[in-house]
Amino acid sequence: MRDFIAYIVSVPMTLLPPRYRTGLELRGPAMICAVGQVVVCSFGLVLRLISFAGQGQSGLPDGALDRIASVWGETGVMMTGPFVLVEFWIRPLNVVLEYFVFEGVVRFAAALVGHQTLGTLPLYAVSGIHNILDRAKYRRQLGPLVPDEIIRGGAGRQGYDLKVYSCRPKLHWNPYMTVEFEGEFYQMFKEEPANGSRRFIYYLRKNPVGRLVVVIDHYEPDDVLEPRSGVRA
Repeated sequence: MRDFIAYIVSVPMTLLPPRYRTGLELRGPAMICAVGQVVVCSFGLVLRLISFAGQGQSGLPDGALDRIASVWGETGVMMTGPFVLVEFWIRPLNVVLEYFVFEGVVRFAAALVGHQTLGTLPLYAVSGIHNILDRAKYRRQLGPLVPDEIIRGGAGRQGYDLKVYSCRPKLHWNPYMTVEFEGEFYQMFKEEPANGSRRFIYYLRKNPVGRLVVVIDHYEPDDVLEPRSGVRA
């Protein structure tokens, strides 16, 4: 019984963006939710179409239908059909229902074919705002931007040639790329956390003889103040 209830609860959860359901495999519930979304929104459109037809609206300005009938007769009135359909389909609520029908089809196809659980687009806007707030909070935790501090060492004594203290993580640095600094090539081989305003430490040694240089980061200590694209092949 508990598993059944959990499965039922997981169906509406598939409407959420991925950040709110990390680690959950919801392909089956996503397909059920998508089908339900299409059925409910399509049923809503049908009800509104029936109501619209019952009202006998033409989609034309007041009096226009009478003038058309007086000039063109029944044939002219029949030719106003496309205007009626256009007026129905572009009504705001109908446009919303049409979108959710289309979105449901896309979500179903993504789950069935791509094994992807897509949430509903309006909630991605909420997730985007949440991401912006998280990044702002993270930047406050890291502190203000300050230039990197570089300590020179010796590979024989300290085990490194450059020790870089930075206030921001260098996510693009890894042991497989090459860092160019003051005309010398270096390889980052270790990183560790620290305290204070510069909370990220990177250890570099001179590029070993025979090591292939493919990707180069032309590094300057003040790059962190104004990030730029210094990486190239």
